[in-house]
Amino acid sequence: MATDVELIERSLEKIGEKGVDITSAVYARFFANHPDAVRLFHGKEQAVLGKMLNEVLMSSVDCAGHANFLHGLLTTQANDHMAWGVKAEMYGAFFDALVEEIRDVLGPDWDRDTQIAWQKQCTAMEEIMMAAYRDN
Repeated sequence: MATDVELIERSLEKIGEKGVDITSAVYARFFANHPDAVRLFHGKEQAVLGKMLNEVLMSSVDCAGHANFLHGLLTTQANDHMAWGVKAEMYGAFFDALVEEIRDVLGPDWDRDTQIAWQKQCTAMEEIMMAAYRDN
Protein backbone atom coordinates (compact mmCIF):
# COMPACT_ATOMS: atom_id res chain seq x y z
CA MET A 1 0.00 0.00 0.00
CA ALA A 2 1.24 3.48 -0.89
CA THR A 3 2.10 5.95 1.86
CA ASP A 4 0.38 9.30 2.20
CA VAL A 5 3.52 11.00 0.85
CA GLU A 6 3.48 8.77 -2.22
CA LEU A 7 -0.24 9.31 -2.82
CA ILE A 8 0.00 13.08 -2.46
CA GLU A 9 3.12 13.33 -4.61
CA ARG A 10 1.56 11.07 -7.24
CA SER A 11 -1.57 13.21 -7.38
CA LEU A 12 0.54 16.37 -7.79
CA GLU A 13 2.58 14.70 -10.51
CA LYS A 14 -0.61 13.74 -12.37
CA ILE A 15 -1.84 17.32 -12.19
CA GLY A 16 1.52 18.41 -13.60
CA GLU A 17 1.29 15.84 -16.38
CA LYS A 18 -2.12 17.24 -17.31
CA GLY A 19 -0.57 20.71 -17.52
CA VAL A 20 -3.24 22.18 -15.27
CA ASP A 21 -2.62 25.18 -13.03
CA ILE A 22 -5.14 24.76 -10.24
CA THR A 23 -4.44 28.13 -8.62
CA SER A 24 -7.35 30.14 -10.03
CA ALA A 25 -9.84 27.34 -9.53
CA VAL A 26 -8.81 26.70 -5.92
CA TYR A 27 -9.11 30.37 -5.01
CA ALA A 28 -12.42 30.69 -6.92
CA ARG A 29 -13.86 27.79 -4.88
CA PHE A 30 -12.51 29.28 -1.67
CA PHE A 31 -13.89 32.76 -2.40
CA ALA A 32 -17.27 31.30 -3.36
CA ASN A 33 -17.52 29.78 0.12
CA HIS A 34 -15.83 32.69 1.92
CA PRO A 35 -16.54 35.93 0.04
CA ASP A 36 -15.27 37.84 3.07
CA ALA A 37 -11.79 36.51 2.25
CA VAL A 38 -11.66 38.31 -1.10
CA ARG A 39 -10.60 41.55 0.60
CA LEU A 40 -7.61 39.77 2.13
CA PHE A 41 -6.33 38.87 -1.32
CA HIS A 42 -7.27 42.10 -3.09
CA GLY A 43 -4.50 43.21 -5.41
CA LYS A 44 -2.55 39.96 -5.20
CA GLU A 45 -1.19 38.90 -8.57
CA GLN A 46 -1.74 35.40 -9.90
CA ALA A 47 1.95 34.64 -9.32
CA VAL A 48 1.63 35.52 -5.63
CA LEU A 49 -1.47 33.35 -5.25
CA GLY A 50 0.40 30.54 -7.03
CA LYS A 51 3.33 30.90 -4.64
CA MET A 52 1.04 30.74 -1.62
CA LEU A 53 -0.75 27.68 -3.02
CA ASN A 54 2.58 26.02 -3.76
CA GLU A 55 3.58 26.52 -0.11
CA VAL A 56 0.39 24.76 0.97
CA LEU A 57 1.04 21.90 -1.45
CA MET A 58 4.62 21.46 -0.27
CA SER A 59 3.45 21.63 3.35
CA SER A 60 1.02 18.81 2.57
CA VAL A 61 3.90 16.65 1.40
CA ASP A 62 6.00 17.67 4.41
CA CYS A 63 3.13 16.94 6.78
CA ALA A 64 2.66 13.48 5.29
CA GLY A 65 6.39 12.91 5.69
CA HIS A 66 6.25 13.99 9.33
CA ALA A 67 8.67 16.88 8.83
CA ASN A 68 9.77 18.10 12.24
CA PHE A 69 9.95 21.75 11.22
CA LEU A 70 6.38 21.95 9.93
CA HIS A 71 4.67 22.62 13.26
CA GLY A 72 6.75 25.74 13.88
CA LEU A 73 6.38 26.93 10.30
CA LEU A 74 2.59 26.58 10.29
CA THR A 75 2.30 28.22 13.71
CA THR A 76 4.31 31.19 12.46
CA GLN A 77 2.16 31.40 9.34
CA ALA A 78 -1.01 31.27 11.43
CA ASN A 79 0.27 34.13 13.59
CA ASP A 80 1.04 36.17 10.45
CA HIS A 81 -2.41 35.35 9.05
CA MET A 82 -4.10 36.48 12.26
CA ALA A 83 -2.36 39.85 11.96
CA TRP A 84 -3.71 40.18 8.40
CA GLY A 85 -7.27 39.43 9.50
CA VAL A 86 -7.61 35.81 8.40
CA LYS A 87 -10.39 34.08 10.33
CA ALA A 88 -9.70 30.65 11.81
CA GLU A 89 -12.58 29.02 9.95
CA MET A 90 -11.07 30.03 6.62
CA TYR A 91 -8.43 27.31 6.86
CA GLY A 92 -10.88 24.45 6.62
CA ALA A 93 -12.67 26.17 3.74
CA PHE A 94 -9.39 26.67 1.89
CA PHE A 95 -8.30 23.08 2.41
CA ASP A 96 -11.72 21.88 1.26
CA ALA A 97 -11.42 23.98 -1.90
CA LEU A 98 -7.96 22.55 -2.53
CA VAL A 99 -8.99 18.92 -2.11
CA GLU A 100 -12.14 19.38 -4.20
CA GLU A 101 -10.17 20.92 -7.06
CA ILE A 102 -7.51 18.20 -6.99
CA ARG A 103 -10.27 15.58 -7.02
CA ASP A 104 -11.98 17.21 -9.99
CA VAL A 105 -8.78 17.60 -11.98
CA LEU A 106 -7.69 14.02 -11.34
CA GLY A 107 -11.08 12.61 -12.25
CA PRO A 108 -10.71 8.82 -12.60
CA ASP A 109 -7.19 8.98 -11.09
CA TRP A 110 -8.74 10.08 -7.78
CA ASP A 111 -9.38 7.17 -5.46
CA ARG A 112 -10.36 6.57 -1.87
CA ASP A 113 -6.76 6.20 -0.66
CA THR A 114 -5.77 9.50 -2.27
CA GLN A 115 -8.77 11.21 -0.72
CA ILE A 116 -7.91 9.85 2.71
CA ALA A 117 -4.27 10.94 2.35
CA TRP A 118 -5.20 14.50 1.38
CA GLN A 119 -7.90 14.79 4.03
CA LYS A 120 -5.59 13.48 6.74
CA GLN A 121 -2.81 15.93 5.91
CA CYS A 122 -5.12 18.91 5.47
CA THR A 123 -6.79 18.12 8.78
CA ALA A 124 -3.41 17.87 10.49
CA MET A 125 -2.30 21.22 9.06
CA GLU A 126 -5.61 22.85 9.98
CA GLU A 127 -5.28 21.57 13.56
CA ILE A 128 -1.83 23.14 13.87
CA MET A 129 -3.12 26.45 12.52
CA MET A 130 -6.18 26.37 14.78
CA ALA A 131 -4.01 25.69 17.84
CA ALA A 132 -2.10 28.88 17.10
CA TYR A 133 -5.39 30.79 17.09
CA ARG A 134 -6.45 29.24 20.40
CA ASP A 135 -3.08 30.05 21.97
CA ASN A 136 -3.40 33.75 21.14
